[in-house]
Formats: sequence, C-alpha cells, structure tokens
Amino acid sequence: MNDKMASIKRWWVIDAVGIAVCISVTALSYLSLIRPAIVMQEESQRLQPLLAQREDALEAAQASLDALRKDLEDTQGALEDQPLRLESGAQVNS
Repeated sequence: MNDKMASIKRWWVIDAVGIAVCISVTALSYLSLIRPAIVMQEESQRLQPLLAQREDALEAAQASLDALRKDLEDTQGALEDQPLRLESGAQVNS
C-alpha cells in the first residue's frame, strides 16, 4: 500500500511539473508573440486617422501644385504670344 501511495504521489508531481511547464510555455508565447502583435495592431489602429488626415492634406497640396503648374504654363504661353519682349535691366542699361 505504501508503494502504491508513493507511485501516486510521484505521478502527481510529474503531472504538476507538466502543468507548470505548459503554463510557462503559454505565458512565454503570449508575452513574446501574441502581446506584441496586439500592441502593434492597436498602434496601427490609433494612427489610422492621422494617416488619413495626412493623405487628405497631401491630395490637397498635390491639387494646389497642379493648379499652380497649370497657371504657370498659361502665363508662360501668354507671354510667348505677346509681341513685346521684356529684357533684363542689365541689357537695357548697357
């Protein structure tokens, strides 16, 4: 009977160690893999409105730049069509 109790106690110790190892592996994988992924996703979601705002500002700036380039082309074209040629002050004074 004493041997049977010792055998049962030994198996309980082995089971307890196995459970402790499983809990440790689970905690380690959560802390090293899962939690950083969750933090990265939360950070990404937090930054999404800022990214959208900056993309909108970029689109507005690009539209403004395109309009300014078009105005420059129109102005240069109008100047080329004018019969009056402007010369620099250095050329006129010499």
